[in-house]
Amino acid sequence: MNNLKKRYHKWQVTRKQLKDPLQKKGTRIGLWRGLRSYFSARSIFILGGLSVVAQIAYLSNNDMGSRVSKMTGYVMNAHLPKFILSPMIHLYSKILKVNLEEMAAGKVSDFNTFNEFFTRKLKEGIRTIDEQSNPRSICSPCDGSVFNFGICKEDTFVLVKGTEYTLDDFLFGQTIESKKYFTSVLEKVKERNNELAFILLYLSPSEYHRYHSPASFTTNYRRHIPGKLLPVNPIYVRRNPNVFKVNERVNLFGEWIHGFFSASFIGATNVGSIVINFDKDLITNSKKFTNVDYQDKNYIRMTELDGIFKNNLIIKKNAIGENEEDIVDISRELSLFDIKDIIDVEHGQNKLIYHESQEDEMQFNLKNCFKGQESEAEYDEYQTELIGKLEDSRDTIVQKYAFTNKGIALEKGDEIGMFRMGSSIMLIFEVPKDTKFDVEVGQSVKLGNKLLSTT
Repeated sequence: MNNLKKRYHKWQVTRKQLKDPLQKKGTRIGLWRGLRSYFSARSIFILGGLSVVAQIAYLSNNDMGSRVSKMTGYVMNAHLPKFILSPMIHLYSKILKVNLEEMAAGKVSDFNTFNEFFTRKLKEGIRTIDEQSNPRSICSPCDGSVFNFGICKEDTFVLVKGTEYTLDDFLFGQTIESKKYFTSVLEKVKERNNELAFILLYLSPSEYHRYHSPASFTTNYRRHIPGKLLPVNPIYVRRNPNVFKVNERVNLFGEWIHGFFSASFIGATNVGSIVINFDKDLITNSKKFTNVDYQDKNYIRMTELDGIFKNNLIIKKNAIGENEEDIVDISRELSLFDIKDIIDVEHGQNKLIYHESQEDEMQFNLKNCFKGQESEAEYDEYQTELIGKLEDSRDTIVQKYAFTNKGIALEKGDEIGMFRMGSSIMLIFEVPKDTKFDVEVGQSVKLGNKLLSTT
């Protein structure tokens, strides 16, 4: 109550400054501070108001959630003047206790929208990935808290006491084929004498909202299940335990050292979108899809036309995991080579005759090391500019992804994507029997903290 009184008093002082800026020593200073405090507080109240409206809307009309989430998205992506946006971020950070010392950006004024701040990157090395080289352990993919965890019973798991979720519905959606898909997964798990485990993590609005790979695993398939955007905070979920059955989610399927592995990114109220860095086709919170329009993508069949190649630096690997750029094998290229393409067979020429002068006729040639006609200084300047663009997180994503014939190979700690507001992440994975978790329900975790180790 005392805190509320203090905040109310500050607000009254701010209002008086607006009415009578001469209270300060200088008119300009008083008016400037008053305007900044007034607009930043007002912006925070707008965001908070939208969140409250969304919560109330679900009590009467669940379809309102998507609309309110879109409205929040518009506010979050609005390019506000810096004298409004910066105080707004500072106020938000103070209220929710956001640690601004951890962000990679030098200062708050570097952000152009509130969403840029919300999906901020962390300083290099600020989070430690526990047992990063151990393929048998799993770490937290995000900053958050442990909502629940446990071992699945055949084809079900319990998130909230008294409410069972079926794995086939959660992972594959409510379709005729879902049971068949999951039965196939479960049979292989049993053949290996293993079992399925799960862990649910909740991200609050104050926390770092990018998510990373929790283990060394290869993802080969994505299923996007459109749905509602109900709140996922623990208090709401305990009163409405069916939330995760109906909420929109993006499921990544794959394999890790023990077998099946899945990571599910779950939408919620005010979540503008769920982003997967290497999947430009993914569109969430859209009227385009209904609850039965499941959107799939096979990562094994991706080509150079797909988003992973356009937006990220790629390391191609062969079947045994070696970098293709380190392997000298020209047999494939030679099989496509035709001597008729470079000699004049119509005039009786039957062998290739090379002259040094031929190199000068080509802009990029052996003599200029394939750098074109630019000077060395011009080339170095271009190279520096290119590297600068790659290192600027607002221009592009520079996470490297290993693209193999089995899918996208993710190392523990690799960035996968981000939420636009608070939400949850569910991990469902295969483990040997008698595996023990290293966390407790309700425990706060940071990106990289160990969740469990297997034998």
